[in-house]
Amino acid sequence: MSEEERQLLEAYAESGMRVKAVAEELHFDRRTVHRKLAMIKKKTGHDPLEFHGLAALLGYERRSNDTDGD
Repeated sequence: MSEEERQLLEAYAESGMRVKAVAEELHFDRRTVHRKLAMIKKKTGHDPLEFHGLAALLGYERRSNDTDGD
């Protein structure tokens, strides 16, 4: 993933997954943001428009043993 794509995803996550806010912050048209997110989905198989897809792209993983009772 390119640095530009990583920055876009981070801005998207920090905005609460709001395309309009990301477009304004990065000085893109909203359609450009949607196009870039669609290209990321095509390249990776993860849909950044969905929470779990965005989390996977940013490297967040659910840990099953966080609450194992230790």
